[in-house]
Amino acid sequence: MTSAAQGAEWIRLLSGGSSVALNIVDPEVAQQYPVSAPNTATGGFLSTYTSWGPNYELEVKQQFSAPGGLILSAYPLDLGAYAVLSGTSMACPLAAAVYALVSEVRGTLDPKVLENVISATANPQIFNAGAGKTADYLAPVQQQGGGLIQAFDAAYTTTVLSVSSLSFNDTDNFVDTANFTITNLADTEVTYTLSNVPAGTFYTLSTSIFPDPFVNEVAPAVADIEFPQKEVTVPASGSVTVTIYPDLPVGLDGSRLPVYSGYIAMNGSDGSSLSLPYLGVAGSMIRATVLDTANTYLTTTKSAPGYAPAPGNATFTLPASNATASNGTVYPAVVVSLALGSPYVRMDVVPYKNSTSKAPWHHRKPKTTEFLGLKTLEYYVPRGATVSGWDGLLADGALAPPGTYQLVVSALHIFGDSTDLADYDRVATEPFTIRYQ
Repeated sequence: MTSAAQGAEWIRLLSGGSSVALNIVDPEVAQQYPVSAPNTATGGFLSTYTSWGPNYELEVKQQFSAPGGLILSAYPLDLGAYAVLSGTSMACPLAAAVYALVSEVRGTLDPKVLENVISATANPQIFNAGAGKTADYLAPVQQQGGGLIQAFDAAYTTTVLSVSSLSFNDTDNFVDTANFTITNLADTEVTYTLSNVPAGTFYTLSTSIFPDPFVNEVAPAVADIEFPQKEVTVPASGSVTVTIYPDLPVGLDGSRLPVYSGYIAMNGSDGSSLSLPYLGVAGSMIRATVLDTANTYLTTTKSAPGYAPAPGNATFTLPASNATASNGTVYPAVVVSLALGSPYVRMDVVPYKNSTSKAPWHHRKPKTTEFLGLKTLEYYVPRGATVSGWDGLLADGALAPPGTYQLVVSALHIFGDSTDLADYDRVATEPFTIRYQ
């Protein structure tokens, strides 16, 4: 790799009439020279490819951020080496090392205590939109958590919070009152000034049921936080509980699931500075579509990796026992396309139009049941990610009799009631026939 400085020097020489001869050596045998240069463009900012939260229960995830972009580290080669890599493979070991150092200094392995002090002392960063563009507001909590991890501050802070974050949930389950406790481990009292520092509010959806790719659309509205007391004094080795009253942002399109966030800043009279991240959704999670029914369909195990739709009225010849299956057996499969997470996804095996078979059947008869109005031969629990093959076995261990079936996929909405059909997205595949040999 040629550095910018080296390239500038070549240009200067060529411009002055000098000739520049290069001896390019095969990189497999060339000597390596570690080079470090200051990052004046994106240093300290969130990488544009970092994962976003929150989780589907609207808890703050991730809790904080760690350096993981363009990190020089040891690399596993035969004789050992160094390499510059990016991603969680770099950020996670660094965060684990910080956990170890902080736990040693503080004399505890309590995961809750460590999470709370590391999150509270993290340093929130402004938003990096990529391509050299930064904003004048903080990056959202769902992107950076508490902020950039600060090992020394986490190890030696004498202020400890009872929680690492706050979630105000969605509009249907809005938490209008929240509490947390400030504990002062110092030998003198400390007065803390409390304030609300909003971060960017971003829409999750636009014209699709799937979350938008980065960069999401930013919205101007932020949450207000009411503090009954804007200053609290915590005695030496004492604790004080703080109560806050959040107000939902106004003027947002709730159908697009806007996520608002920010930080409760706490500045101590002893010079300490901590923050408590919060977030919520100004929309209804239960109303959001979780299953892409248009792209949930019958396919075959043979059609991997593209998984084209199975032909109409397809027939599958299955082994009468798993022990007799051959590598050439083609099984029916379902492509399940989830737009958002679901707390409960099931696939029911449903006889098509009361289909029966005259073929002799010597296996144990499967149980018949009903699931929210659906007559089913018990349900098959899909395994794996988004494509699930079916070998004829049902949830009770019986083989489905020969006949014509549909596979019905049901996905429960976030915060949905599993006993209420209205809280599901549901779709049936094209009918297909199974027989055994």
